[in-house]
Amino acid sequence: MLLAKEAEARASSAKFLPAFFVEPLERGETIATDALPPHVALYSEVNMLYRPKMDELVRFAVQGIAPHEIKLAERTYDDTNGSSTFRVMGSLSLSMTYRSLFTILQSFSRETVQPFRPKIVVPQGPSQLHEDQHLSVNSITVIETYAQTSDWEVVDVIPLRGKV
Repeated sequence: MLLAKEAEARASSAKFLPAFFVEPLERGETIATDALPPHVALYSEVNMLYRPKMDELVRFAVQGIAPHEIKLAERTYDDTNGSSTFRVMGSLSLSMTYRSLFTILQSFSRETVQPFRPKIVVPQGPSQLHEDQHLSVNSITVIETYAQTSDWEVVDVIPLRGKV
């Protein structure tokens, strides 16, 4: 159980990231910051706790988004950090997901929001991902971290269902 001071320090340094992960993750799973699996960040990191308030807002924002596919475009290499990036082809559903999250989260972001240019960063070298590959987007995963840890924790997995 966290003491009040620990809880306050944790809350003040918290940040969360809504993303689509290529390989599905489970709630409660922990991931090292330097080993984040391939994913498409659906919004920039938000500097605040995800729970107890933001979870309802994020779920509300994406409730009308249906499962969809994305297509990977060209792969570019970055020799400075040993990674490569796949650009994600324009997808109306992916853009709608970003727009829905932007509408809710923009007022909570302290940083300037960058234009949405979806991409997947993967470690340099062989990859199971390839250009022109189609990936199914069936859920949005929210991960959260704090200054006191170097890990991200999966705090929410939101299945996409479309209009209900």
